Amino acid sequence: MQPQVELVFGTGNGERETKIFTHKPLGIQLGSKMPIVIKRLRLGSQAQQLGVKLGWQVHSINGTPLANMSFSEAITTLIESSASLRCFMLVRDPPLDAQSVARLRTKLGSTEAAAVVPVLQQYGFMAKHSKSWGTSGELPQLHLGMVDGHREISNPMHHTWYSIMGKLIVGRESPTRRWIVERRLAHVRALLYEPVKRELGIKYGHFFGKTPFAHHGRPPGTTARMASWLAALSKTIYCKALSPTLVASILRFLEAPLLDEDAGQTFSEAGVLTVEAKNGEAMRLVDESTEGSESNGKAGPEVFEKEEEVEDKKEEKAEEDDEEEDEEVSKEEEEEEEVYEEDKEDAEDEENEQDEEDEEDGEETAAPRTMYLSSARPMYI
Repeated sequence: MQPQVELVFGTGNGERETKIFTHKPLGIQLGSKMPIVIKRLRLGSQAQQLGVKLGWQVHSINGTPLANMSFSEAITTLIESSASLRCFMLVRDPPLDAQSVARLRTKLGSTEAAAVVPVLQQYGFMAKHSKSWGTSGELPQLHLGMVDGHREISNPMHHTWYSIMGKLIVGRESPTRRWIVERRLAHVRALLYEPVKRELGIKYGHFFGKTPFAHHGRPPGTTARMASWLAALSKTIYCKALSPTLVASILRFLEAPLLDEDAGQTFSEAGVLTVEAKNGEAMRLVDESTEGSESNGKAGPEVFEKEEEVEDKKEEKAEEDDEEEDEEVSKEEEEEEEVYEEDKEDAEDEENEQDEEDEEDGEETAAPRTMYLSSARPMYI
């Protein structure tokens, strides 16, 4: 029998709604206190398709009531119950052997003009030649976004990795392909943002005028800015504003699934990822299974070290002198931060209350359990 998770929700009017989930992710963003409330739904997600509504409360998981559980116990129960569900998206391993821009650029390589058309066909895109789409009709629908939170990896250098979530719809007869790929902000800036801006020239503002790219230094709001920019990139590709050559480069950079690649069965097997919160952001820390990976770059280490030094200097200078895109953080970002602060205070209050109860009962506080996201911020599952 196919694994499934039964969630019973309280709808707020005294009624109960039972929903059966058969794959991951569920597509729901949860509050960070008890009772667990549905804060958001991902567009087109399994939860949305099942009819889950905002404001509903999770009442039970596979028949187990949550009423007498702490928030940590309830979330752990949900994560463990859904662990056996089939993943509905392909998860790419981060290119730890190509952490610098120079190394990743070399690893990805370039696509020669004669190879652009066959490369695009592997993803379901039809082009006349490397510079023109011709009259091939509409392109496949590419939807790009961000996963809330990021990951800190020190292997061998400490870097922040952001998770980009993609969805590719080639046609009615082809299944929708979903995947997640991790990249550093420096990767996205140098290998996506700069090539796109360079090719569009004066037309760049027409497509991205309302979605400025993320600032240097990864300040608060970076994930939201990247999400908005990637959404604009999706629309720009769909309307054929970018050349086939650049689109082929973008798809390779994002490691989009090929037509013959089963995005419903192939997963990352990197091991268990533990999580901790830092500066209000949820971070996943890779386990020891990712340590010691060797570089597959073709150039010698001395060349890359020099390029990385130049790259680091550029980043430092950019962080000191960056005055570009000085717009204020959007209202939506401010609301998200307000929600985070409120949820953080609620989580701290709940933790303090639990500690007081434990002291009164003379019980020792249990060791913290591995969580997928910080309990101080609403989390997606």
